[in-house]
Amino acid sequence: MYPHWMIADLEFPAGGLTVQLAEARAMLPDGLLEESGWADELAQCMESEYRHLTMDALQMIGVHAEAEGRDSELPAEYWLRIAQAAHQMDFPAFVPYCLGKARRLPRQDPADVMAAYATMPRVIDVDDALRKPCAVAAETIRRDDPAAEEWLETPDLTALARHLRDGAFDRMGRELSESFSGVFDDLFAAVCDPDFPADRSGHGWAVIGANPFRVVFSDGLLPVSEAEVWWRARD
Repeated sequence: MYPHWMIADLEFPAGGLTVQLAEARAMLPDGLLEESGWADELAQCMESEYRHLTMDALQMIGVHAEAEGRDSELPAEYWLRIAQAAHQMDFPAFVPYCLGKARRLPRQDPADVMAAYATMPRVIDVDDALRKPCAVAAETIRRDDPAAEEWLETPDLTALARHLRDGAFDRMGRELSESFSGVFDDLFAAVCDPDFPADRSGHGWAVIGANPFRVVFSDGLLPVSEAEVWWRARD
C-alpha cells in the first residue's frame, strides 16, 4: 500500500514480469538509450535474463533522462511498467520513485529533500527518533540565516528549498547530509505510509524524488540482491 496521492488515478498495465520489462524497453527512444550510457548493460541483462538488473538499468536510463531534461521522451507507462516489475520482484523501494515519475512530478534535488527533512515534524506526527534530528536540521538552517525562520515555521517548502539552493546548502550541506543519512530509512518509510496526507505530498515527493534506488549485491558465499538508495549504492 502507498499513499493515495501517489497512486490516485494511475492505471497499472497488466502482464507478467517478462512482459513489463520488454514493453518498457520497447518504449525507449534509441537516441536516449545510447546517450544514457546504459545500452550495452541493458542488452546484456535482458539477454541473460537478469530481470532485477534489467529493471535497475531501465530506471537509471529514466534517471538520466530526468537529469538531462528529457523526461517528456518517456511515457507514463514506461514508469508504471518498471514499478510493476519492481513490485513483482519484491523490490518495493523502487516503486515510489517510479510512480512519482509516472505522475509527472517535478525533479527534486538536495535542497528540496533537506527542506522537507527540516520541516517534516511540522506536517506529520513523528516519533522522537525522527523528531530530534529533524529539529537539529531546522536549527542548523536557522543558525546559518535567521531569515529562514519564517519558512521553517510555516512551513514553506518551496521558499525554504529556494533559500537552500541559493547558497545556504553550499555552506551547511555536509552537516545536513550527515544527519539526514542516519534517518533516511525512517523518513522514507514515513512518507510512503498509506496515511501520509495528500495535502503534504510535496514533502513526500521531496524525500522520494531526490532518492531513486539501485540494485546492489550483499557480500557472502551466496550474494543476495537488494535495493539501496542511490547515494549509498555508489559508495
